[in-house]
Amino acid sequence: MNWLVKSPFAVWGLLVILANASVKLYFLNEYELQGDEAFSVFHAQQKLKELIDTLNGEANPPVYYILLHFWIKLFGIAPVSVKLLNIILSFGTAVMIVAIGKRLNNLGFALFASAAFLFSNLHFEFSQEIRAFQLVMLLTVCSNYFYISYFETKKNGYLIGIGLTILALPYAHYNAALVPIVQGVSSMFFIRTHWKQVWKLWVIYLFAGFLFLPQYLIFREVIPSEDFWLNLSNWDDFFYIVKAASGYEGLFKYLFPTYAVLPFMVILFKRVGLLSSQFQWKYFLFFWLLFILPLALNFSIAQYAPSFQLRYVIFTSLGIYFSFGYFFFNLRKKGVVLVLIPILFVAMFFSEFRPGKIDNEGWKDTAQLIHAMQRTEKVGVVITASYKLKDLVYYYNPEDFKDYNHFPTNCNDEGIYGLSDSTEAYRLGDLSRFDKLLYVRSHAQFEDESETLIKYFDSRFQRCYDFGDPKHGHVIVYNIRNTPCFDWLERGSRVELMNKERNWNFKEYEDRISSRHKYEYDYRQEEYGPFEFINDRIYSPSIVIPVKDIQMVSVSMNYTSAAVPSTQLIISVELNGNSLKRIEFPLGSHYSGGGGQLSIQAGLPLSFPGSSELKVYCYNPNLDQLVLEDYQITVWK
Repeated sequence: MNWLVKSPFAVWGLLVILANASVKLYFLNEYELQGDEAFSVFHAQQKLKELIDTLNGEANPPVYYILLHFWIKLFGIAPVSVKLLNIILSFGTAVMIVAIGKRLNNLGFALFASAAFLFSNLHFEFSQEIRAFQLVMLLTVCSNYFYISYFETKKNGYLIGIGLTILALPYAHYNAALVPIVQGVSSMFFIRTHWKQVWKLWVIYLFAGFLFLPQYLIFREVIPSEDFWLNLSNWDDFFYIVKAASGYEGLFKYLFPTYAVLPFMVILFKRVGLLSSQFQWKYFLFFWLLFILPLALNFSIAQYAPSFQLRYVIFTSLGIYFSFGYFFFNLRKKGVVLVLIPILFVAMFFSEFRPGKIDNEGWKDTAQLIHAMQRTEKVGVVITASYKLKDLVYYYNPEDFKDYNHFPTNCNDEGIYGLSDSTEAYRLGDLSRFDKLLYVRSHAQFEDESETLIKYFDSRFQRCYDFGDPKHGHVIVYNIRNTPCFDWLERGSRVELMNKERNWNFKEYEDRISSRHKYEYDYRQEEYGPFEFINDRIYSPSIVIPVKDIQMVSVSMNYTSAAVPSTQLIISVELNGNSLKRIEFPLGSHYSGGGGQLSIQAGLPLSFPGSSELKVYCYNPNLDQLVLEDYQITVWK
């Protein structure tokens, strides 16, 4: 074990780096594209000139999207592929945090900052997001490494690293220009001892600023106004972002007071000799300013142009992690008991770490719902806000998503439309070509706030059912041609208990459904084999789960039968064995030539008691000889 003592950075640094990569890779497939991620992937497919023209019109700097452009050329647009790029950037950030600790010869600093970065819900979430902000994190850490190394070694070679990273930062995101500003302010602390190095550093800053000037002039032409979706900021915004940027809002009441008094503790501890000889107040103030100074400057700018969002300034949380680590792990032995404070903070971060709790917007679910409905019906789709059309089509038909030159036309040919409000309803044409119309109201606070499309459809068609969040993911199914809506029937009679002895492999999903937005109960032929009704089998394989927050259920299957079956598909909500409401759907209504195919969806009223149960099964009282295949049940929460 002698190597463990001789190479602590090599061992412990590798451990925290691997832990960072492992945690983020483990959850890589958990999260769907949402927010602006579809925008990133869609436009990164374009040719470079088209991509840059698009970005210049959207006030988006180009570096990340160019990187994503070449990444997609190599690995495609599958969810895991496009998200993996940011995981790699996050991995690089973890490596460079350890590198800063190594440069400062402070293992405690490296471990604390790495652990805080790893167990921060904020940074975990953004490590999964296909946007530029994780690149900003990596460039910030790299730039700070070169900055510290330059003053530690006085080697001019580090000026090249500083110059490249501070030039790339505003080309990754405009707010990242605040990082070199913090460095510039902090460099003034070194004037008395390193004035030649400071002078050279400022030349690099000025040169990088000159090279950024063309992009700044483009940005000025498209700078958001007060009419932008993001408003000018107020003090409530400032306090919220200061709390959230700490890495976890729940710990802010402990983190920020400690952070605020750290400069005074430095003065006091320096006087009483509790700080080690390698502690340098200049680096401490640089780390300390990295948190609060960009937030203050960004808030000031946001009084004139809307630009103050948490994701724009997530790099500032490094200032808290670095200043804590640098102070507490530079204490002499007499003050070492205070090291328990950052260890306690890491424990609190870990206790609140929820890597699997990011809510998806449900576009994959919606795409699956459309495909299920289209098995037996012609379905049209309308989405508001119109720009969320890309999110749905990414999952509904990836080939249409890839064909960015013909994207709107291809979508409309398939009956899928993105509309901003009812004034664009004429684009839908003759809706009688559809059996059902599925309307998705997502991000509609930015388009059609007055719900004109809902009023338009409500005045013309019958609502079958609706489910989801009325603000961000409200799905309404309209009946266009008087096809069945599968209304719930009132029932008060006692339900016969289902046969519990089944010769098939049933998995218990009840515990998992409580934490999932959607889950599938898949009894497909290739996994379980076809399920044949025999003389002693009246009930089919089924699910029985608590209703809780379930808002919709979808059932699809194929079946074969020598004659028209009398079997019914039953979707029932029951309480203490009594049926509250149920759907009874005859399989024979879809019988044709030796079998049939069906797919039905039904919304659950929200009035059911939380202790009631949802049961889905087939009832075969006449013991018809039929076989179920591709039997799939899906519930949405």
